[in-house]
Parts: sequence; structure tokens; C-alpha cells
Amino acid sequence: MTWFGVCCLFLLGSVTFAEVTMRDFETRLRSINKKIDTAMRQMMVQQTFVEERIRSEGDSGIKESRLDSTGTKPYHSTTNNGIPRRLYSLPDQDRTLGINAPQVVMNGAEFRMKSEYIRLVMPSRTNTIYHSTQMIPLPLVPPQVLQKKTVGEQTKEMQEWFKAWKNSDYSKRDYRKYFKPVMCYLEGAWLNGNQQRDGSPLSPAFNHVQDVKRWEFATGSMPDYDKYSWLPSRIQEIANNTANFAKWDYRVLCHPISIDVHLNRINYVDDLAVRTANEWTVNQYIDSNIARFRLDPRNRGTLTREFFYNYGLLDTIMAEIPGKDNYKGNLKDDSFDLPAYGYKKGDPMLNTAFYHRWYKAQRSSDKRLFNRHRGYADSNLFMAQTSQKQVASTTYKDLCKRVGSKRECRDMTQRWTYTLPLAITYLTPLSSWNPYGIKVSSLFDYNTWNKVIRQDGKRYGGLTASTAWGQSSQKNFYLTPKEFYSDNTHHKGVLDTKGTLRQVRASGQNLVIRNIGGGVGNIRQTYPIFPVHGEGSTAWKELAALEDIVMDQKKYLKMFRLKA
Repeated sequence: MTWFGVCCLFLLGSVTFAEVTMRDFETRLRSINKKIDTAMRQMMVQQTFVEERIRSEGDSGIKESRLDSTGTKPYHSTTNNGIPRRLYSLPDQDRTLGINAPQVVMNGAEFRMKSEYIRLVMPSRTNTIYHSTQMIPLPLVPPQVLQKKTVGEQTKEMQEWFKAWKNSDYSKRDYRKYFKPVMCYLEGAWLNGNQQRDGSPLSPAFNHVQDVKRWEFATGSMPDYDKYSWLPSRIQEIANNTANFAKWDYRVLCHPISIDVHLNRINYVDDLAVRTANEWTVNQYIDSNIARFRLDPRNRGTLTREFFYNYGLLDTIMAEIPGKDNYKGNLKDDSFDLPAYGYKKGDPMLNTAFYHRWYKAQRSSDKRLFNRHRGYADSNLFMAQTSQKQVASTTYKDLCKRVGSKRECRDMTQRWTYTLPLAITYLTPLSSWNPYGIKVSSLFDYNTWNKVIRQDGKRYGGLTASTAWGQSSQKNFYLTPKEFYSDNTHHKGVLDTKGTLRQVRASGQNLVIRNIGGGVGNIRQTYPIFPVHGEGSTAWKELAALEDIVMDQKKYLKMFRLKA
């Protein structure tokens, strides 16, 4: 309160100058500050309540997709049955998939992604710089293919390699060296709000996007291509009567899995709504672009029964993935005087800079280890600790313990990020195989690509020397001879380095590679494995149990309430 304010109060008759002393001023200021602090704290706790309510309604996972169909039955509308379709193929681009704006819940934060391309990039292996990334390298071409003298012979040999991969048979052709599994994952975190010069806690750009989404929610209209994401903000902490804000952000990255994941280790997740709506058999569903999958926890092959488990194949894979400190990150967690150890027997203290959900905590009293799970009841969420200052911190004050005859207290401050698996996609030799010697440009900027590759629309991949592309690039990634496939469609014209017209097919990532010649047929290249938010609810668990009983009555005959 300024002297101008005091004068105003005096003129309004609420106080007299005699009553206004510096002590009164300080007392009132402290009272106002305390009330403001209490109000802001209640707002912060209220946000925590909202997040905890969302957590209690289900697990972290995809919640909804944008409605694009309805029908005479509830299962005709786009809800969970539209989720896998939000992930789509982009075979004409180098190491790229697409995702279409799903609604996601992650550790109580509910947000909507924008439509975007997923480049197969990974965190940096050489530094800990915030958000430093590098491209995942392409696999090599089997030398047995390159040793063939003609393109036709190379094509037949390559088809045999794909057949071995499809059948998980590496006895004659060890495909494991050339077909590399990659885990793509969604990472989210609360980031520190950028304090602006005018004192506002969040940037104008962030506020603009929130306003656009609020307009969309209120009117139902939206910009083209779902190009804006809905990201929440919150009061992260209160210090000196000042609210420090945090804003939610996410990114999609990928990680080259160090172990081979056989195709028979990936099992489909049945979706009766999808199959009933489309009147599909199980095999039709598995071969579709809508199917969702899960990993066999035991890493032994096709699941023949359901069972309890804690730490499985997915945990092993996710433990290879770092948080925002990248692969060189090395952090420990000893909060509440319970140091975290690896989950497996004999594991040392856990490097919490890598993603995990299960771990063991050690009590200081008896040094015994016991199982712990990150989060209260969220079976899908993986967490990693980070030292990056851009990530909002959480502080627990006055963490006290007795050391000898003394009681020592300290503040515990940590920063954490969260992740969910999205899909396992395989990099194959098709992305490296270039039997015609077509030049591959590294140009990726659209304007440059349009000018150099397309020549302002004059070259569009036509089947004549004047309309064919003069080279391939990251945005027109065509290298594979069309004879590799059994159908005669989807091919484009590209000139090789000698100016000869070559008819080739796209060499990038697919959900399903269809119609491979040589009797190979269809092979799924990308397996959507992301979890669904509703699966964590009590109602969903009951319906899942009922589904098993109804769909496999012989196995679950004893579950029926039969009268004697």
C-alpha cells in the first residue's frame, strides 16, 4: 500500500492520519500478504485435487480421439476404437510416422496433442544438453543382398530376408542384425513458466494457444490440421507471496532397442467395439491399421494364458530410455531416507535418470529391500528424474532424521518427467537399400524441397523423364524397386545419377507393409502399444473379465453361476 492509497482511504473516511502509522501499515500489509498466500495455496491444492481425481479415474494413457464417425450403436462412434488410427504411416518420408491429436492423461495431467509428424530421433548419446537429440541410424543392408549382380536377383534375396523376419526364423538368414526394433514414446513434464517483462508468468505464445483452444472448446470450430495442442498450466509453488507457474509440455521421441524383439513376442489386444462395428474376424482386425498390441511380459512368445506379473519385457525396454538428462544422465533417489534400488535381485542403486515404474526401496533401520511402484495406482506410467532447470521442481521441506543424538533436517528438491510407450516400429533394410544408386538429398525444408526436388511442381514423380523426380530426399523417400512388391501400384518415377528413369516405391515407415512379392505377403512394421486411460477404471476391469468369460466360455466354464 502506497501513501497515495493511504490518502485515498483517509478521504473515504475509513481511517484518519492519526491512525495510520508505519506499524499499522506493516501489520495490514502482513495480513494482506498472508491472505493472498492462503488463497494462492488453496488454488495450488485445488489443482492437485483435480489431478488426483483424474488419476483415480484410470491409468495414464490415451483417453479419446477426435470424432470422425457415428452410427446406430455407441460402438460406431470414434472413442477408443479410433485411437490406433491416430497413428498412421508416412512411407514416403525418411524415418517418420504421423499422429493425429489424441487426448491423453499422464500422471493426472490431461492434455491434447496436436497433429504432428514423429521423426525417429533419440536423445543425445554424447551430452546432457536439454532436448539435444540425434537421428536413429538406419540398419545396414545384408551383404548377401548386395552380392547379387542384378537388381532382380537382389530383389528376390531381399524378399527372402523379409520372409525370415516374418517367421522369426534366423537359422539361415540372421535378420536380427538388419531389422531393428525401435520404441517410440510420449514424454511429458511440467516446465517452469517463463516470467515475462510485464510480470505475467507465462509467455504470450503459450497464452495465445490456450485462447485458441478455449475458442475451439466453446464454438466447436478449429484451425486446419489440428495444429494446436491443449496444454494445461498450474501454480507450481508459492514463494515470498509470489506464485511460480508451470506449464505442461510434451514431445515424442524414439529409442533403438538393444535386444531383438521377435514378432511373436507382440500380441494383439482384442477390441470388440472395433470388430463388431466392422464385422471383422480376429485376423482381419490384426491386419488392419486400427489394431492395438501388447508385449509378452515373459518374452517367450505368443501368450497362451493370462497371469499376474510385475516386471516384464516392457520394463526392460523402458529402462534403456533416459529422461531429459539424455543417455549420460546419472541420478539417485533417496527421498524419505529410502534409497531406490533396481528391481531385480542384486541390482545396485537405481539410476533414476532412466525411465522405470518398479523399483526396490531400502529401509535404513534393517537394510531390507521391498517392492515399490511409482504412483499410487497407475500401472502404465514410467518416471525419470532430471537435473534440467527448465523442468519445474517439487520441494518437500523439513525432511528430518535422527543422526546419533542429533536431529538433522533438510529440504528435498527433485525434478521428474513422465512417459508412456506409443509404438514399436522396425527399421528395415528397405530404408538403406538403394540398388539403382538414386541420389538422396538431405533437404528437408519444404520451400527448398519444392524448389530443388519438385522444381515448383514441374516434377511430381511422374513416369516420364521430364516429370520424374531428379533425386530422392527425406520428403520423397523412394528407393525400393517396384518389383519387390506383388502389386503394380503406388510407384513413382525417379531419375538415377545417370538420368535413367527408375520406377520405385516408398522406403519409409509403414504400419503394415503390404503385398511383398515372393510369397511373403503382408508384414506389420509398426505395432501401436500405447495404453488406454479407461483400462485403469474399476468398470473397465469388470468388463474385461466379463469379455474373457463370454469369449472363451469353455476355459471359464467354472465362472458361471450354475444351479445344481
